[in-house]
Amino acid sequence: MRVALDWGDVQRLLAFLPDDAAVPSAELPESLLDIWRAWWRLHADRPQWAGGMGPPIPGRIPFRDVWAWCEFHGLPGDDVALFDRCLRAMDTVYLEWHAERMKAANNGRVS
Repeated sequence: MRVALDWGDVQRLLAFLPDDAAVPSAELPESLLDIWRAWWRLHADRPQWAGGMGPPIPGRIPFRDVWAWCEFHGLPGDDVALFDRCLRAMDTVYLEWHAERMKAANNGRVS
């Protein structure tokens, strides 16, 4: 997850980089690709909270959105709990990563 967050913008530019450029990429087993794709899709729908004088602060992907995704894709009830746990774990990594970036951008101050 962190590799994708740290290097995602570079991944889109690979066609323009030299062939020997060492750019890490997230490697996932085939069984996790649906969860990976769902997180990236739902990521855009997360709430953004007012950051005071700073940029907005992202919130967690709401469970109602996770539930809607599962309903739309016909996931059985037992799989919804696992799907939700996976997305919440990925969300935790993302929110920690985002907080670290904001702290670094503010010269170590937490906003």
